[in-house]
Amino acid sequence: MLSMKKRNSKYEKLVNFKTNLNLSRHSWFNIKEGYSKDLVTNIIYDLNIDKNDGLIMDPFSGSGTSVLSCSEIGYKSIGIEVNPFLHFLSETKNSNYDIDLQGIISSLVKIKIKKNLVPPELSISKKLFGNQLDTILSIREWINMKKDKRIKSLLKVAFLSSLEICSYAKKDGNGLKYPKNKKPRDFIKVFKENLEMINTDILNSNLKTIPKIYLGNSWEIMKNKKFKDKYKNKISLCVFSPPYANCFDYTEVYKIELWFGDFITRYEDLKVIRKDSMTSHLNKKIPESFNLKELMPYLNKIDTSKLWSKKIPEMVKSYFAEMYELLENIYDYLTKNGHCVIIVGNSAYGNIVIPTDEIFKKMAKRMGYKKAHIHKARILGTSSQQYKKIDRPDLLRESLIFLQK
Repeated sequence: MLSMKKRNSKYEKLVNFKTNLNLSRHSWFNIKEGYSKDLVTNIIYDLNIDKNDGLIMDPFSGSGTSVLSCSEIGYKSIGIEVNPFLHFLSETKNSNYDIDLQGIISSLVKIKIKKNLVPPELSISKKLFGNQLDTILSIREWINMKKDKRIKSLLKVAFLSSLEICSYAKKDGNGLKYPKNKKPRDFIKVFKENLEMINTDILNSNLKTIPKIYLGNSWEIMKNKKFKDKYKNKISLCVFSPPYANCFDYTEVYKIELWFGDFITRYEDLKVIRKDSMTSHLNKKIPESFNLKELMPYLNKIDTSKLWSKKIPEMVKSYFAEMYELLENIYDYLTKNGHCVIIVGNSAYGNIVIPTDEIFKKMAKRMGYKKAHIHKARILGTSSQQYKKIDRPDLLRESLIFLQK
């Protein structure tokens, strides 16, 4: 295991996505909840994971930072992602191309802007884009008419990554907000800039390996017999950041991309994704779960009268039950002496901190992981007024949990 002192010098500033914004391929979409490419590569090298030791897996692959980082340095990897937009983004970033988009970029001036195209069923479409909606829908139609699937995917990524900055909205916490002073940028100009960036990246970089990225729920996929037969005892490192137990619903956070990318076409589709996603928010039916002895001392302290929803304790209980099942599954997939590294943030409800990292560590030790260590990466911010009320403000942190089979 790596010494605490050495970890501190490397990981503290790497648990956010900002350092990726100037990197080839990683910068194709700004994922607010992501982490740095360097976090993944440092973990691989510091734990002495060899290319021949086995595969690297991320069961919450999001936009593909983990698997893309592996592909760039020649490690074989697999990912699993439940959100169809993020799965598409990850697959597109993690492919090699023998395409030059310059001719297509030059033809943008010929696109005819049509009136009265039908927008997605998303009720806020006009509110989001105002008088640019016709332009956006026209470019969307133009992309959908492309026959070459690889070109179409690259155009679609550039299109989707242009939407937020050209809207009146901003991703903020658990969804979208509308800052009064926000001025949307010109969509065609931003779309062209993103296409030029993507074209430069695919012309100047080739990935050493191509990962396999599965679309679906981690629990169901990892219980699948074919998946288990293929990967059991073959994962040398499982590195991931699950949704935090903070009530954030990522179908809300990414609803612009989900709707305008045609990943969903009706509100019923949203319910399906929410049902399959981890129980870390309240916009789904909370499944029944069992009590975990590691969690209950904290849950029992919460005064439910101080909660904004009475469903929160059941949500938290279900969250940890799902993580317990996931960690058990991961254990079966790891090679002998294989590693699992979890990046997670602690939460607070009713002024009681739920130390997610400590609970995960205790759960892992109980199920047989021989080594378990927590590295505190950074303190999580909160208002000074709220800070004074919380029982253990020192536990409001984001951490890396290092486990070994």
